[in-house]
Amino acid sequence: MPSPKRLQALGYLSSRKEPGRTRPRTHYTLTDEGRDALVEWMHEPARFPRIQHEAITRLLAADLVGEQAVLDSLRALREEIADISARLDAAEAVASTIPQP
Repeated sequence: MPSPKRLQALGYLSSRKEPGRTRPRTHYTLTDEGRDALVEWMHEPARFPRIQHEAITRLLAADLVGEQAVLDSLRALREEIADISARLDAAEAVASTIPQP
């Protein structure tokens, strides 16, 4: 994810300094160009983050530990996926109640 300073250099954010408890703080505001870029980005499909996935590593180890051990260890993913799906459904329900600008 780009840093606020980089986004400001690209023209997507503006900034101002305000007093803080111990030192001045930088507050960023989205520019019109930044809002346009955000709208354009929101029309792109969301993607899963590209990270090393433990389940893939377990699949690759099947030759060493046996298929049954891998299947047993991966079954827990079903519950986790169901939980994630339920939380996404709840988030969509809440999102539909938020007034649009």
